Amino acid sequence: MDFYYLKFSPDTTTGIADFHSHKNSELSLHPNPSTGDFDITAKPGEHLREIQILNLEGICMKRFTYTTENNAHLHFDEKGFYLLKTETDLGVYVNRVLVVY
Repeated sequence: MDFYYLKFSPDTTTGIADFHSHKNSELSLHPNPSTGDFDITAKPGEHLREIQILNLEGICMKRFTYTTENNAHLHFDEKGFYLLKTETDLGVYVNRVLVVY
């Protein structure tokens, strides 16, 4: 199980910046906010390996595994803020997502 440490100070907003570990990679995630359906597309030649939906405590709520796809459609219908951790063959991305009704 993966955990993420978030540190806040009095002069910091409570937003969480998107993160990716490979600067030459691009990941398309839409729509965001969403009613629970998300489309994720990696750039051509980049393949998805695993996608995890994490709550803000870093606990994995749902996991998807892929082999050769460069795009995916996800469904997650629990309302709230989440971190979407996407592993590709070129790096790892962490995006914040909002599920609304």
